[in-house]
Amino acid sequence: MLAPTPTTEPPTATLAPTDNTPKPTATPEPTEILTPTATSTPVERLVYPEGLSAVFVNSDGSNKEKLELLSPDSVPADTAVQNLQPSPDGRYLAFGAVTGFYQPGTYYSAMHIMDLQTKSAIAATKNGEWNELGGGASWSPDSRKMVFFSNAIWDNDIGQLEYLTSYGDTRKHPLYPVWSPSGEYIAFACFESEFSFPMSSLGESHGELCLIRPDDTEVQTLVEHIYLPDSRPPNAFSWSPDGRWIAYLAGDTMPDIAIVNIETRETRILASSPAKDTNPDWSPDGTRIAFASNRNGKDEVFVVGLDGRNLTSLTPNSEFDNFNPVWSPSGNHIAFTSFDPGTSVHMLTTITTDGTVSTQIGFSGARPVWTSGK
Repeated sequence: MLAPTPTTEPPTATLAPTDNTPKPTATPEPTEILTPTATSTPVERLVYPEGLSAVFVNSDGSNKEKLELLSPDSVPADTAVQNLQPSPDGRYLAFGAVTGFYQPGTYYSAMHIMDLQTKSAIAATKNGEWNELGGGASWSPDSRKMVFFSNAIWDNDIGQLEYLTSYGDTRKHPLYPVWSPSGEYIAFACFESEFSFPMSSLGESHGELCLIRPDDTEVQTLVEHIYLPDSRPPNAFSWSPDGRWIAYLAGDTMPDIAIVNIETRETRILASSPAKDTNPDWSPDGTRIAFASNRNGKDEVFVVGLDGRNLTSLTPNSEFDNFNPVWSPSGNHIAFTSFDPGTSVHMLTTITTDGTVSTQIGFSGARPVWTSGK
């Protein structure tokens, strides 16, 4: 598919109705604003699923390598790998496979953990438990453990699951866990429903932002009302690099990007608008947050400072809808998903953080994933 070409600015779209759900009051200035530091431009790698394989590729689209994860003889026809999760040290790759999302009779493989050095893989869950990855999964910073949405933790050292049981409210479901940078906490959503996931069609789009320690202690509700996307798996939360703040979605139908301090509970809204903001991701230097928004009439990738200022669209002239932005480890690139409404094709795309160089990497509708592996 050809790279998108610049076009004139689209006409101003009529914005969605203002969301009247009470939201945290914005504070003019954050307690501390970090100064961006200059970084070099290392070769950075992405990984995305293609059939039963994982494709590793540089941020400029060069040096593609394909690794088969499952043999076609081991799974039903039309099965495809989904939602790859490389460990922070690049040694392990978590993955599952599915024939279709959440349809009757759909095949879901076990959740696998592959050692990329030996190319050997073991099943961390049983077949049929695809929800473990579809509901979100996150590696610990030391790459030894992985938490699944059911608040079960896979331990690489002992090769088995350990269940967190102190969160005992059986009426509520844990979802979308994200390990803190220090490894001290796991942030996750908890919501009440008869289903395993929020169903926006039933008016279910909110829950609580909760914290738990990996040793199964100190369960706490950090924010009582947050917006939960029903796409799976979304980047619903993002930790600041210092582990003091969490970015999340505030609101009920047209959410804004908000940040909360895990110690003081101070909460701020960034660049509030009557449009829908989603997919927050914190920059590696801690000074900015990338997110997707339809505030200009179509989905674009924005960055904003922690004081809510310097709001910038990185994709103002794109012919596509762009969402799911994820910063590269160096902070020099942002990867995101582009959707061509004319062809219904999803494309993995990268852009330099000054917005000057954009590269289409490959066909993928998955959330972008950066890796130090391969």
